[in-house]
Amino acid sequence: MSYSYDKFLRPITSSDKSIKILDNTNDIKYTIDPFVITNVAVTNNILRISLKSLKVILLDFSTSNEAKIALIRIQEQIDILTTKVPILIDKDIKNYVKTLIDQVETIVGPTGSQGPQGPTGTTGLTGSADRYFATSSTTFEIPTLDEVINLVAQPDLAYTAVQSVVIYSELPNLYDSDYEVDGAYFIGQIDYYDPQTGDMSLVTTFTYGSGTYSFWYLNLSGIPGAGTSSTLVPFLIMTESERNNITLPQIGSHIYQSNNQEGVYIYKSSGWIFAY
Repeated sequence: MSYSYDKFLRPITSSDKSIKILDNTNDIKYTIDPFVITNVAVTNNILRISLKSLKVILLDFSTSNEAKIALIRIQEQIDILTTKVPILIDKDIKNYVKTLIDQVETIVGPTGSQGPQGPTGTTGLTGSADRYFATSSTTFEIPTLDEVINLVAQPDLAYTAVQSVVIYSELPNLYDSDYEVDGAYFIGQIDYYDPQTGDMSLVTTFTYGSGTYSFWYLNLSGIPGAGTSSTLVPFLIMTESERNNITLPQIGSHIYQSNNQEGVYIYKSSGWIFAY
């Protein structure tokens, strides 16, 4: 079968991805993917097209010159298609991916039911906010003014430097009308407090009474002003739970409760009662 150099290739269009080889009757004899062509060569009047599959297509022309012209023309189509087809492939891939995305959106099911609730976490540590009522078993005698006192109270209190603290040897007894103080007390300004160990250091700013004691009650206090009577007793401020935890309070002891029914409480033989 003889081929003509000016008829053996069907002109490529914008949608073509392969080379069409036509015989002299314009029938398609071969359809070739340009990416599988490994070599094109001319031997005499034969055009040889070698493929990756090791198959060889032989096209015979009338003369060797026609075969050479045919070589140039098929190479032109190979160059055009191998440059153009990847763009077409990319578009096909894009359309394919879009189709898959549309399918996924279509087949997505309804939201599942909520899973079971996880276990409750462990309880956190008790905070230290507004914790001022405390005790100390450090033994020392009532200090003089400006004397530095070091003692150990409870850890995790809310004390900070410069705060004023009242320290009693016994809870004040305000049950009697004369408001006499049993024992002694003093007021000091905190130099430092370590919330991890309970260590506290303070400078004495006011004293009442004398003697050496091995147990003390501590609480936040105001600083006595000028002209304050030496027998004025600052109230211990504490919460209801702190009041209820006082061990063996003396009859006549008083405190100021800062929560629930706020006010002054006095301890009688029948227990704590609200005074005012």
